[in-house]
Amino acid sequence: NGQGYGVALRDGLLLGLIGSIFLGSLVYMQSLVTLPLAVRADGHGPEIFGLVYAVNPITVIVLQPIVLWLIDRLPAVPLLAGSSVIMGIGFWLTAAADTLPIFGLTVFVWTLGEIGFNAVGPALIADIAPPELRGRYNGLVGVAFGAAAFLAPLLGTRIFDQLGEAILWTSCMVLCVASALIVLTLSTGIKARSQAIVRAAASPSSA
Repeated sequence: NGQGYGVALRDGLLLGLIGSIFLGSLVYMQSLVTLPLAVRADGHGPEIFGLVYAVNPITVIVLQPIVLWLIDRLPAVPLLAGSSVIMGIGFWLTAAADTLPIFGLTVFVWTLGEIGFNAVGPALIADIAPPELRGRYNGLVGVAFGAAAFLAPLLGTRIFDQLGEAILWTSCMVLCVASALIVLTLSTGIKARSQAIVRAAASPSSA
């Protein structure tokens, strides 16, 4: 369908979810951009950042099966909103971190949110997409991640250098709360769209 992207870009639900994913991704990218700067600013070398960041993959490996089990049993919209807030809290706590254990704790907290955020967001996009347009809808998710990857270093380092860590990490919390509020605002529309798509797929005429 050559009109696919036009249809997608006129879909308010999709654009809202893309906006939410974009905001959360801006925050997540700070783990690769300004978190190492914060670790260095507290007098630690690259090896300490390596240890701090190692908490992320270890947490994902150990806890992802449990989190995914919960995802299959909990409503997607509040789970995505809650994951965004947890991620924001983790980054916000970085403002108070100055030692390896505390930095590690903050990474553990935002990783819990990251697991849910990265799993539920794309799944919700698939739920609201017309079956024939799922590829294009998911393609726009990729665009949101790409835009966040481009802008996060520019914005994060500028805030870090000019306004300071407290403003940076508080801004991360604000963006994650905004991301959660967008999803909650769209909740009714997401539920109605998802149910409509399920009914259409189950109807004899769709066979």
